[in-house]
Amino acid sequence: MNEQLIAEALSLTDLLRQNYDGLKAAFLDSFQASEAAGEARRNLASAREEILREHTDPKALGANEAAREARIAELTITEREFVTNAEREERVARFTLDCWRMEVEESRALLRLLEVQAGTVKPGVSSEVVL
Repeated sequence: MNEQLIAEALSLTDLLRQNYDGLKAAFLDSFQASEAAGEARRNLASAREEILREHTDPKALGANEAAREARIAELTITEREFVTNAEREERVARFTLDCWRMEVEESRALLRLLEVQAGTVKPGVSSEVVL
């Protein structure tokens, strides 16, 4: 293998290592965002249940189901905003995770091409692991 290929391989290996570190961090962020969204949904459900327990007469919240649901929505606005924000953060974390997956795949593909170019592996032989 010539010096240029060795330098490129080392550079790509470093890039791949950095991308794997980013992927690991993105997995953690995605997990934490998912947990936070679940907690926010549970808090909303608890707040709703508490309101229903406090108002043993459903008519106290409204004359019909639609009016009761509207009143419960008013009383749980903070909890619903937390759910909305947590779910947004969860989507962002998943998107970031997908981006890091693509970065890793691109780095691996470039390294693979370099290996084939250097003749260290045959083009039809796969040594890749699917993420």
